Amino acid sequence: MSGNKPLVSIIVPSYNHEKYIEYCLNSIIAQTYDNIELFIIDDASKDNSFEVAKKLESKLKQRFPKVYLEKHEENHGLCRTLNETIPLTNGKYLAIFASDDYMFPERIEKQVIEMEKPENTNVAFCHSGYATMDENNDLISGPVVLQPNEANCTNKDKILKIFRDGNYLCAPTFFWNSIILKTMLPYDEDVILEDFFMQIKTFENGFANIYIYDTLVLYRVFSLNTLKRYPEKHILNYLKILSSFKRFCVDNLILAEYYLAIHNFIMLHFHTFNYEKWKTVLEEFSLPQDLLCKKNKKFSKSYIKEIIKFFIPYGIIKLRYKLTKKNENTSS
Repeated sequence: MSGNKPLVSIIVPSYNHEKYIEYCLNSIIAQTYDNIELFIIDDASKDNSFEVAKKLESKLKQRFPKVYLEKHEENHGLCRTLNETIPLTNGKYLAIFASDDYMFPERIEKQVIEMEKPENTNVAFCHSGYATMDENNDLISGPVVLQPNEANCTNKDKILKIFRDGNYLCAPTFFWNSIILKTMLPYDEDVILEDFFMQIKTFENGFANIYIYDTLVLYRVFSLNTLKRYPEKHILNYLKILSSFKRFCVDNLILAEYYLAIHNFIMLHFHTFNYEKWKTVLEEFSLPQDLLCKKNKKFSKSYIKEIIKFFIPYGIIKLRYKLTKKNENTSS
């Protein structure tokens, strides 16, 4: 019985996962937490994903108070699907869980307990450790767990780490405060890296998150991922997302680090486009042309000037701030 347990909404977006969706849904059925409403949204799959889910419908309805199963007539894309489905949810908490992943039985219960602690009222999401599996459900890696300095750093440092290292948090483990997530809608329907976008947006808005060191999810890794299949689309989406957070970097005195991260990303994927195409891409996202390095990957003079123009004034401000704080501590 659910008793006074808060309602949890789980959204399972599905597209061409007939091989995996039963494994995913059975992991949700096996949860030790029972006050769950489940939304399974098939985004016009070309295989039998919806039919596999449909066969489990009666079992799901016996297990949970509300089960909503729908198939789109045409493909909406993940971001539009989430924008349409999240407002329909009633749960205090919300998990968005891909139909090819797996959650361990105590996943929801442990995250509810953590989020229900009085000190976590204004936390945007709880996330956790995870392990990875391949297309055959065989383990690729054991527990992947953040170090304490990664889990407990400031929002600004988390954004810098995302800029430098990419999407280092595991979105399938995210367990959202529904009210906070809904205030940050909509997802940008022109991006494919929706979890990357919403992570930065969460930190940009100053919301906190908490981390559980337990391994709660198995995340499926395919030999041919999105980056390998659609490198141009991935690169353009990544730069689009980064460019939308430039204002945050200016306000938080990290513009030099921001430009350096973009520069390094371009160098890593420089072979994808020719030089003229790269110039057009940077112009499209209002990024400095001198992020494009010449041969041997050295910064051009004008790019160094661009960095210096922002870095020196901000460095002075930072220094003044540190000296002020030091004087205040000395006087007190």
